[in-house]
Amino acid sequence: SLCQMLDVLPSELLTSILGHTTKQDKLSTSMVCRRVQSVICSTRSLKKRPDEIVISSRLVHPVTYQLGRLRMGKEKMERGKRRLVVTLKRNQRDEKRRETVIDTMEADEIDDSLPSTSSNLSQLEDILAQCIHGHTLLLSAVPINIALLDLLSSSSTELNRVSIVNLELCVFADEEGLLESLRSFLSKTSVRLLILEFCREEGEKKIICDELFDGLTHLQSISLQERLPGANGISKDLVENWLSSASAPYRIDFPNVESSISLESVMRLIEFAARTPRPFKTVWNLGTIRNTDKGALASLLLLAEPELSIAIHIDMVGQRHIKITHPFLDVVFTTIGC
Repeated sequence: SLCQMLDVLPSELLTSILGHTTKQDKLSTSMVCRRVQSVICSTRSLKKRPDEIVISSRLVHPVTYQLGRLRMGKEKMERGKRRLVVTLKRNQRDEKRRETVIDTMEADEIDDSLPSTSSNLSQLEDILAQCIHGHTLLLSAVPINIALLDLLSSSSTELNRVSIVNLELCVFADEEGLLESLRSFLSKTSVRLLILEFCREEGEKKIICDELFDGLTHLQSISLQERLPGANGISKDLVENWLSSASAPYRIDFPNVESSISLESVMRLIEFAARTPRPFKTVWNLGTIRNTDKGALASLLLLAEPELSIAIHIDMVGQRHIKITHPFLDVVFTTIGC
């Protein structure tokens, strides 16, 4: 058979042959021949080198909507059934800096309505085995479960090249140990920019919480958008851990996010940033801080740091919008409940 013939070829000759084949031929052959797959995985020159890997999903299995004997409107998609799509992108080296799509490949079928059941990802594993991670990894509208995180963690020995991780419209599965798996995956990268946009949890356990961000030593910027304001586990302990380890990110953007960060932690942040000059300016948008008390607010207003400016605006519903400026930091947030 063809596979037996490829098994007896020297590795150098097989590498030369694969170097003159198309990407689709490499993928198809590696899925039926272990020898070809091992050569591709062990030979850096045969792997694809995108700047960005995008793993998204699209609806599959069209179902015609009928009313009695009449067909009404266009075909609709079966709810919950989606197929993973992997898109490899590379940034052009020109003045416009436009992205170039290297390849787009379809992977496994998943059930978006039950994220924890989407564990068979053999096709996605074969695709990622032929890629070297770029600086950006984007997961869009895919279920985040332990099977996917384990696959991403073991898909490449160069996972530490990833510096931007973006999760948008994702659903975190209701699985025991998912938070630990997600944090373990992020710790294997060199993530500097972490973006979480409109993600939600399938169960009651909070995934976006203090424990998720703790220990990410390379983290410099966090951007968080929530579907439901206040549906997170972010508290004052997160800021305290950052300040105690002197690893506070330079930029935090929590628009329309309600958290349990305390005003005492904000004051500690101001003292830390004002007295400890850093290479970049600290810019934090802490969203809405709930359950604040008047004593802590008065202490914040009485801070006597040089060149510190505090402005307060009270809107028509009684919320206090506070802006703190300093040559080394800008902090804005809204208080409720005081």
